Amino acid sequence: MIPNGKRSNEKKGRKILVTGGTGFIGSHIAKRLHDRGDYVRVVDALSTSGATSLFGGHENYCSEFIKGNLLNPLVCRQAVKGMQWVFHFAATMGGMGTIHEKNYFVIYSNNHLQSINIIQAAIEAGVERFFYASSACIYPNKKQLDSYDQDLKLSESIAWCSQDDEPGPDPQGLYGREKLCSEILLSEFAKSNAEYYSTKIRIARYHNIFGEGGIWVGGKEKAPSALLRKAVCAAIDGNYEMEIWGSGDQRRSFLYIEDCVDASIKLMESDYSRPLNIGSEDAITIKELAYIAFETVGIKRDQVKLITDETKPVGVQNRNSDNTLVKKILGWSPKISIQEGMKRTSAWIKSEIENELKNYKTELARKNLLNNYRKSELKILLEEIKFGILLPITSRGLKNREDYLNNLIEFARSMHETTQADIIGMNGIRFSVKVFIGIDKDDTLFHPIENNPAERILKEHGLMDLETREFNFPPSSTCQIWNDLAKDAYDQGCEYVVLFSDSTILESTNWMSKIHDEFIKISNEKGVPRGFGCVAFNEKTFPGFPTFPAIARHHIDIFNGKPIPEIFTNQDADGFFFELYRRWECSKIMNDAKLINKSSRDKKPHYKKISHDESFSALDDAVSTVEKWMQGTLENPIPKVPTLD
Repeated sequence: MIPNGKRSNEKKGRKILVTGGTGFIGSHIAKRLHDRGDYVRVVDALSTSGATSLFGGHENYCSEFIKGNLLNPLVCRQAVKGMQWVFHFAATMGGMGTIHEKNYFVIYSNNHLQSINIIQAAIEAGVERFFYASSACIYPNKKQLDSYDQDLKLSESIAWCSQDDEPGPDPQGLYGREKLCSEILLSEFAKSNAEYYSTKIRIARYHNIFGEGGIWVGGKEKAPSALLRKAVCAAIDGNYEMEIWGSGDQRRSFLYIEDCVDASIKLMESDYSRPLNIGSEDAITIKELAYIAFETVGIKRDQVKLITDETKPVGVQNRNSDNTLVKKILGWSPKISIQEGMKRTSAWIKSEIENELKNYKTELARKNLLNNYRKSELKILLEEIKFGILLPITSRGLKNREDYLNNLIEFARSMHETTQADIIGMNGIRFSVKVFIGIDKDDTLFHPIENNPAERILKEHGLMDLETREFNFPPSSTCQIWNDLAKDAYDQGCEYVVLFSDSTILESTNWMSKIHDEFIKISNEKGVPRGFGCVAFNEKTFPGFPTFPAIARHHIDIFNGKPIPEIFTNQDADGFFFELYRRWECSKIMNDAKLINKSSRDKKPHYKKISHDESFSALDDAVSTVEKWMQGTLENPIPKVPTLD
């Protein structure tokens, strides 16, 4: 939401904003404009993407980078300030792994709100030209469901053709409807507000753009990248089978990114304000595309076995661009053949996969990665992942017990501020938080239990999902409270539990998605189930020490509902988790998720610290428990590594 990254010296040329500029098409447009001397500002919710590996840092393809989400109108107003042109590419998009009916509503709501926000900001700022990236998905769906035998060329005018007795247009799902609605919004503005505003509108209808820098794994990739990824993996492991979705007879045309950039900039510089196709007229079947993918890695067609899966979404049966109008208006035609474009893209994806394999130390882990890459993923957007926040609190030991409430206010404020983007789902997954509060039975500050001061403070700061339990343990029994609260969180469906104290101040945003991503990375690198391991915050007061760990449901499963050994009182539990999973190199401290522990910083803990000499024996017992679990659960248990305690 604020500028992130260095600004280079301003270059001569136009001042141009590219939204979604770390994405596929956006980064290529930004790079071309930046290289020719324009001042290019990129705004994106993500700092890195395929563009990062292709172009390097932001300074290599833009003059200025703002990290922010266009769902926030303030980000949009900041982004357009001082800009002459806007290229709008920011959107939730992808291939059939993403653009399917289970994701339609999320895609529609997010994309349309982003477009409305940036369009309004651009118009109010007096931007000279606004480029909107539309899609061939706006064309009538039923016209594209009929025949595999004859290529259906989609001309710009047929977007409004009615089907049978159904009046009006018929785009492909809510993704296509959103694109068409945004086209209507822009077209109506261009016609009705020309005398009041100077902004000129340009609309491109893209037809299946592919090339280097595009998403190639994870469910958002399109057919060329998915098939190339599988072909590269097949060449590495020697198994020439390939899964394709549908019968393989679906026909599509595909346009290489270099041609797309040429046409897009020509359109922006033209005087044409109506929608215009940018695509190829050379349609091929998905089967043919798969064979081309194999040929890019030196595998002949007669060596290949294609396995079709007709249970998966496939979209329309026949789609091809009609380039009659774009040839007339821009004098443009594609130059790069599908074979040449696939060859170039294959080389890039191959280098990406080879770099990924270098991160995996064992042959088993590399084999697992290749097996995963040979499958296509059906992605469900905004799945909800629940975090349980374990919060033992006490006012005992404080000279002024009201000071505790101030500590809790700081914790609640930091919790709210650092979780909002994850809760909204700005990064594609929606996270939720439930706070499990544990209080001492004889702590009068927090009684009566119902609507106690802790709950009131947390609710005032937007933390509404709360549960308070009363405990009658001896003073300072933090670990025992953590244990019971962790079981409550597990029983209520929390995927992760995080151990916090009442003196914690969180500093880093998006820490829930960072924890989730770190567990995925551990799983991929080590070949263990997702959730195996320990991920800890970086405590600024004691850098390098895993004071506040997060564990997943797997840990509670392994230890039959008791995540912390009963021997611990209020010390050593955080280190226990970390040291336990360090035996398998599955413990991580996150450099980009920082917090402060006030009691450590101020050296004023309000409880008596209790350590135990038997903690090493408890760790040894836990290691044995995990080893037994591995032997009984995993097909290929991973070995321990030597560690120094």
